Amino acid sequence: EISSSGLYMATSSDDNSIGLYNLVTLENICTIKDAHEGMIARFKNSDDTDVAGAINSVVFSPDEKYIISCSNDRKIKIFNREDPSLVETIDNSHEGRVIQLRLALHPFSLGPIKNIKITPDRKYIVSSSWDCSIEVFDFESKEHVFSFEHAHEGKA
Repeated sequence: EISSSGLYMATSSDDNSIGLYNLVTLENICTIKDAHEGMIARFKNSDDTDVAGAINSVVFSPDEKYIISCSNDRKIKIFNREDPSLVETIDNSHEGRVIQLRLALHPFSLGPIKNIKITPDRKYIVSSSWDCSIEVFDFESKEHVFSFEHAHEGKA
């Protein structure tokens, strides 16, 4: 993800880390290790190796003060860009069906969050999950606003 000013780049990784780079000096500003706790269940990637703590997507807030990430742990995390401290966690933000997976260790069937975006006016965080849902949260309060259930089930 490239910040709106073009000054910064944030990267997400399967190793549970977020990289922050300065695109002017081409330097790594920092790496946020263990940014998410990992998953309850393990998924297999195409190489047949475990992908446990994958961070699936990162975005900058429009004012570039925050880096927001989502992961297979079903959490949205908001980090301060300047000192990369954790500001807020939105826990279990996707509750619903999981396609071809039933988690025995957790009372809910929850899907890993695959993508996240922030509206340009910084009013909402929007996330999508493997459980075919889209969730909308108020950026300031972190409160759940709306769900689009069954959003990606091939209905035309």
